[in-house]
Amino acid sequence: MDPSYSKVLIDQWLVPLQRASSFMTHQDPNMMAKFSPLERTEEERRHLPDGAGLRVLRVWRPDDGESGCVAEAGAS
Repeated sequence: MDPSYSKVLIDQWLVPLQRASSFMTHQDPNMMAKFSPLERTEEERRHLPDGAGLRVLRVWRPDDGESGCVAEAGAS
């Protein structure tokens, strides 16, 4: 991966720390009951690329507050 132009796009929900919709917050129990994971907050999501030497550069959020976000990660 060439740091000068390579990017990774991550398409997943980013649950905001404040004013999360009830739809998003109700997904945790659903996910835990079915698959044993949980939805990550934006803060938790920002630390995941660190292990690969990347950092989150930008996040695109939908207007509806319930759809998935796209996070752009690049070389740090």
